[in-house]
Formats: sequence, C-alpha cells, structure tokens
Amino acid sequence: MVTAKTQYSLNNAQSYFTELPSAGDWFCFGAQSLEFNVKIREADFLALFENESPKSSNCLTQRTNLVREQDGETTANRRILYDFTFSAPKSVSLLALVADDRRIIEAHNRAVQTALAEFYFFAVTRVRKCQADNSRFTRNVIYGLFTHDTSLALDTHLHTHCILEQPSSEKEENSSKV
Repeated sequence: MVTAKTQYSLNNAQSYFTELPSAGDWFCFGAQSLEFNVKIREADFLALFENESPKSSNCLTQRTNLVREQDGETTANRRILYDFTFSAPKSVSLLALVADDRRIIEAHNRAVQTALAEFYFFAVTRVRKCQADNSRFTRNVIYGLFTHDTSLALDTHLHTHCILEQPSSEKEENSSKV
C-alpha cells in the first residue's frame, strides 16, 4: 500500500530528518546531477527543503517565497516535499521481520524501487508563461529512502518512507509538481 502526504511547512519538513532516525539512501534520477553520495547527509537533505542546491547553494526552482497572502490569510506558496510511504501488509511484515526472512525485505525494496522508477516517467513541471498553464515532463526527481521495521506505536511494520523533492533543472517561470 502507498500513502502520500504533502508537506507545505518548512519547519515541519526540517523535522523529517530527526523523525526518520534510520539511515537513508538517495535514489536515482537527480541525485547524480547534484553530486550526492549514496547515503543521505543531513545538510544535503535540509538544503533541498530550503530550495537550494547542497553543493552550490543556488536556488533550485523559480519560486523562492515560502508563503503568500490569499483571501486575507497566510498560506504556503510551495510544496516542500512529498512523503510517499510504501507499507507491507501486516502478515508480510511479520514474516519478514519476526521470521527474519531477508528475501521478503529484498522483495519489498525491489517493489519500492520499481514504483519509483514509474514515478520518474510521470514527473512534470508546470510552466506558466505568457498566460499559458502547461506541463512539461522533466524526469528530474530526487528521492530519499528511509526503511523502518516498526510503526510509531512500535508494532512490527515493514515500510519505506520515500521523501521526494523535485528540483527544476531550468530557471523558467515554473513551479514543480508530481
């Protein structure tokens, strides 16, 4: 099962690294262009939330303002991240973790990577230019993967958080989305 959560708050997004205590790995399609190592470093992870390239501190997207006024209220102006959580069913989690069956854990990891490879093909950016509102495929996404073996209630639960950031590779009048 996959659940998705969009994070609009920079403060909440910054707490993700401490809430996801297991070591994480970068996954394909964008990590190479930013010269990341395979293992996630906290400074790189947090720089993405600030909309900055960790190596150069350059802005990754056109949109730099985090909030805007709308109908007299302050609202988020950009999505900071997406958290796609891939969860194995309870029975599968028990077999994998209690029975210590590495084959099931490896199958879970392959399933997550297969799903993320499909996400890559549908990654687009919205281009707003000259009164137009179009989409353009970018296939430019960065995933941070964090696999856990327990739920917040400390029940046996095999699941992987896929923290997705989609940088824009071009400086146009655009905003990113998946």
